Amino acid sequence: MTSNILKQFYEKAKKTLSPNTQAEPDSPPLLRNINPPTATDILRYRFQHGVNLGSVFVLERWLSPQMFEPSSKGDSELDAVTASLHLHGLGPTRTKWEAHWTSALSEPDIEYLATKAHCTAVRIPIGHFTLGRAFTHRTSFDDDKVADVYENAWAIICALCARLYARGIGNLIDFHGLPGGANGQEHGGTSSKRAALWEDERYRKLATRCVLFVAGKVRSGELEGCIGIQVCNEASWGAKGMYEWYVNVMEAVGEVDPGIPLYVSDAWDLECGLESTSKINTPTSNTNPLIVARPSYFLFTPADQTQTQSDLITRITTSELSALDGSKAHNVTDHGARQLCVVEYSCGLPSSAFPASIDGTAARAFRRNFGLKQCTRWRMQKASGAFFWTWRARSAPEWDFEEMVKAGCVSAPFGFLVEGEGVMQRVVRARQREKGLKRVAVEGHQKFWDESVPEGKWDHWRFESGFTQGYADALGFYAFRLSGAFGARIGGDRIGALEIWILKRLREWLQTARGRVGNGELLWEWEHGFRAGVGTCERVVWN
Repeated sequence: MTSNILKQFYEKAKKTLSPNTQAEPDSPPLLRNINPPTATDILRYRFQHGVNLGSVFVLERWLSPQMFEPSSKGDSELDAVTASLHLHGLGPTRTKWEAHWTSALSEPDIEYLATKAHCTAVRIPIGHFTLGRAFTHRTSFDDDKVADVYENAWAIICALCARLYARGIGNLIDFHGLPGGANGQEHGGTSSKRAALWEDERYRKLATRCVLFVAGKVRSGELEGCIGIQVCNEASWGAKGMYEWYVNVMEAVGEVDPGIPLYVSDAWDLECGLESTSKINTPTSNTNPLIVARPSYFLFTPADQTQTQSDLITRITTSELSALDGSKAHNVTDHGARQLCVVEYSCGLPSSAFPASIDGTAARAFRRNFGLKQCTRWRMQKASGAFFWTWRARSAPEWDFEEMVKAGCVSAPFGFLVEGEGVMQRVVRARQREKGLKRVAVEGHQKFWDESVPEGKWDHWRFESGFTQGYADALGFYAFRLSGAFGARIGGDRIGALEIWILKRLREWLQTARGRVGNGELLWEWEHGFRAGVGTCERVVWN
């Protein structure tokens, strides 16, 4: 910032100074009224290194061809279940479907996810029909036999999530299939090719009921380990009334569980998605935090099919998710929280990435580089996490999580791999260095602003207070596994959903006596301090 810009910034704050504000003492306030992060906080807000459980509760023929009869008229869930019912009847069909669900993740599979792949969460695509007969009325699944196939589906999901949570793995419940369809694609449950959710209020009301059902199960404890609910997957471009519906859903869920994060589709317009959700994710509101759920692929559009290896790597490392670097980013106080999660990515590549002259070794090396560049990008761009698509894709290894982990194409953050003794050493080091690091940060902040705008009347105590809280939170996330929680996993966690975590902490800070003292327009000093505290602590424990 130039000196003139800094003075303009100060003058704006000065004009809005409340006449009722009181002078704050030079010493920073004690943070007695903000509690340390809980296990649920860490489960939901840590960086999510995860995988999708694709084609289990919402079928896709290319991933689960064995579930489709030759007579199936299409490639969707409804096509598969209708053909099976016609040929075999209800009993055998339900038995086959339940076997498919219960065998999706064996105990060795879960152990692999926890100890080899170091996953923190699994995204579980479901349909409205997964919840049972009560959620199929006047939809494509409104048939007695069809609905009865799913009689035990929800109980099976809850049992699966309990097994995952016992090993420290959370779940993101993703409404892949909504009433009427959100995008007209077959992975939404039907082959109708319509996105009727946005055409019919009746479908949206039923979809809201679906989300409320899951929220209620999270609140009651029946669904363990839930990190959030994805309200909608891949809404069609320009979906009419989408954000209005999101607000309605959010308000309804807030009555049940105001703390659970809600993941929402941006309808393929990331900037609009970030802008729209940031207007809701504000410190003065009291709503569920919203996260933009964004798939990231590099091979489906005509433009993708022309890109070379160099083009793809440049795109990943420079432009992908660049909307998170806009002028309104990383400023929750003034512009709200802009949070994004990469809910789908893969190692799938366009044919243009492999010229005819390339040999197998070089092709494998590039795929490895491509996958690792993506993993790095998701972490460095402050995405709250990333979920590989998918767990099993035996006919297409580049889409198979286990295959790509074994090939070195997908990696967990380094901090997830540190043994317990190493984590403890880093925690001790962070505690020993905190006082000196805070002094340097606070003095630097004060010096910068006091010299840049000498006439300013700052609330520098806010920066120090924010730094203290941010440092403590980052260390709390990192050290939490040492308690034996989350299945006694090795490694340490970091704050992944940093923007909405800051939002949560700002809201809590404003509810304390100290948070309400002084010039409210200078709340940004607390946020700056908090970010500095988090970053400083992470540099100590993650290096």
